[in-house]
Amino acid sequence: MIQPIDVTHSDWEAKLLGVYGIWQTDGKVHHLVAKRLVDMSHLLGNFIAASRDFC
Repeated sequence: MIQPIDVTHSDWEAKLLGVYGIWQTDGKVHHLVAKRLVDMSHLLGNFIAASRDFC
Protein backbone atom coordinates (compact mmCIF):
# COMPACT_ATOMS: atom_id res chain seq x y z
CA MET A 1 0.00 0.00 0.00
CA ILE A 2 1.27 3.47 -0.89
CA GLN A 3 1.23 6.03 1.90
CA PRO A 4 0.88 9.69 0.86
CA ILE A 5 3.44 12.21 2.10
CA ASP A 6 2.01 15.33 3.72
CA VAL A 7 4.17 18.15 2.31
CA THR A 8 1.74 20.80 3.55
CA HIS A 9 2.91 20.39 7.15
CA SER A 10 3.50 23.79 8.74
CA ASP A 11 7.06 22.91 9.87
CA TRP A 12 8.20 22.33 6.27
CA GLU A 13 9.80 25.56 5.02
CA ALA A 14 11.92 24.31 2.11
CA LYS A 15 12.14 26.52 -0.97
CA LEU A 16 13.78 23.76 -3.07
CA LEU A 17 13.17 20.03 -2.62
CA GLY A 18 15.31 17.11 -3.68
CA VAL A 19 13.38 13.91 -4.29
CA TYR A 20 14.66 10.36 -3.93
CA GLY A 21 12.29 7.92 -5.53
CA ILE A 22 11.36 5.73 -8.44
CA TRP A 23 10.12 6.77 -11.91
CA GLN A 24 7.24 4.67 -13.15
CA THR A 25 6.20 4.80 -16.80
CA ASP A 26 3.19 3.24 -18.48
CA GLY A 27 2.88 4.46 -22.07
CA LYS A 28 2.53 8.25 -21.96
CA VAL A 29 1.84 8.32 -18.21
CA HIS A 30 4.78 9.04 -15.89
CA HIS A 31 4.83 9.03 -12.07
CA LEU A 32 7.54 9.83 -9.58
CA VAL A 33 6.98 7.77 -6.46
CA ALA A 34 8.85 9.71 -3.78
CA LYS A 35 10.61 7.74 -1.06
CA ARG A 36 12.36 10.67 0.62
CA LEU A 37 12.21 14.47 0.38
CA VAL A 38 15.31 16.52 1.17
CA ASP A 39 15.54 20.27 1.83
CA MET A 40 17.98 21.60 -0.78
CA SER A 41 17.25 25.29 -0.14
CA HIS A 42 20.92 25.97 0.65
CA LEU A 43 21.68 25.61 -3.08
CA LEU A 44 19.64 28.73 -3.83
CA GLY A 45 22.01 30.99 -1.91
CA ASN A 46 20.72 34.58 -2.09
CA PHE A 47 18.48 33.87 -5.08
CA ILE A 48 15.15 35.70 -4.72
CA ALA A 49 12.14 34.53 -6.68
CA ALA A 50 8.96 36.54 -6.44
CA SER A 51 5.64 34.74 -6.61
CA ARG A 52 3.75 35.43 -9.84
CA ASP A 53 0.05 35.14 -10.59
CA PHE A 54 -0.55 33.75 -14.08
CA CYS A 55 -4.36 34.02 -13.99
